[in-house]
Amino acid sequence: MATDRPKLKRFVTILMVALLAGGFVGVSLIAGRDDKEEKIAAGPPNRSQLNDLVADLLPFVESARGLKFKNDVSVTLANDAQLRNLMLEDLEKDRDDLAKTEVSMRALGLIAPDLDLFDAVASFLDSGVLGLYDPESNRLVVRGERITPLVRVTLVHELTHALDDQHFELERPELEYRDDETLLGLLSLAEGAADHVEQEFRATLSTEERSQAEEEEAEIGGEVRAELTKAKIPDIVIALLTAPHATGPRLVQAILDAGGVGRLNEAIRTPPTTSEQILLPERFLKGEQAQQVPIPQADGEVIDSGVFGQFDLNTILLFGGGTGAAPSREKQMSALQASVGWGGDAYVVWRDGSKECMRATFVMDTPSDLDELVAALKTWASERTGVVLNTEPDRVTMTACNVEQVDSRAA
Repeated sequence: MATDRPKLKRFVTILMVALLAGGFVGVSLIAGRDDKEEKIAAGPPNRSQLNDLVADLLPFVESARGLKFKNDVSVTLANDAQLRNLMLEDLEKDRDDLAKTEVSMRALGLIAPDLDLFDAVASFLDSGVLGLYDPESNRLVVRGERITPLVRVTLVHELTHALDDQHFELERPELEYRDDETLLGLLSLAEGAADHVEQEFRATLSTEERSQAEEEEAEIGGEVRAELTKAKIPDIVIALLTAPHATGPRLVQAILDAGGVGRLNEAIRTPPTTSEQILLPERFLKGEQAQQVPIPQADGEVIDSGVFGQFDLNTILLFGGGTGAAPSREKQMSALQASVGWGGDAYVVWRDGSKECMRATFVMDTPSDLDELVAALKTWASERTGVVLNTEPDRVTMTACNVEQVDSRAA
């Protein structure tokens, strides 16, 4: 849900282990280490040593990104507790948005009625975040108390955010209040650009350095998986939180292939406005826009309204009732196919006593696209209570109130 999706307003590097295959954060060493660097890695660095490391990394980031830093970047290493406090401080600013999201997800039956979404998101960020760059304060913090391979690659990633922020202003609070998905577009582009530079950095590594990197990643990844399992965070929550990391790299690569760094810079200035443009970059490059759909009528006190979007449509079809089972390849392709003809939508969320509901109207690009979506939604609804579909010749409206899954089919 575009206006209330749990969002990482700060640009963070996340170790992806619980939901998506592979790590979105690499771990690496600078090729050609010297004795000085070996000494730095052996213990806690002082400010001078940390500044030297950042100075060594800046030219690489500039070259890979095709831009020059305008200002110095202040970098801090933080231990787990310090980074946790910083993340909770930032997350507190999103408490109201998360409360709206919680109502929406309960209405759709995507999370358990007793799940505290704020606590779930806090647990995920506590476990999975390796570093952050805050464009509001220009603060760059990396988890670690000494210079390790993971710290180096995280620095490269976050320094890319800092560089883009200096040129394109990544802090755009006005995007949070738009009834479209431009904020997700900006986040996806920023994460994709940082991932691109990170991969360039990773390519400089020797076989030995890659082995060291993989060992560190595996150790931390195991700890993160254990924490996420203990916290019982639904996969769909992780999918929504990590959407920019999942969608950004492919989007950025398509833009670079089409027009190089100049086209990427232009895109960051004017990001995609729909998740369709993010998931299908060719539609962004062609300038294809969403159809306008009126917000449906609410049957109670309005909690929120906005654009649902192709990404969230695909996500609910994919994860359904949040059983925790990993979606099969067949189910992934089926969900994608049903949502790929998305043309536009609008939703409203309301509360009527203890009843929490969402109503969303979808239009599609073609009649056959609409038929596919209707079929997928009927299957989705047949496994649940509390879902009503109203199909018209050119659209389908879904009303969901305190949905419960009644048929736990294998994913």
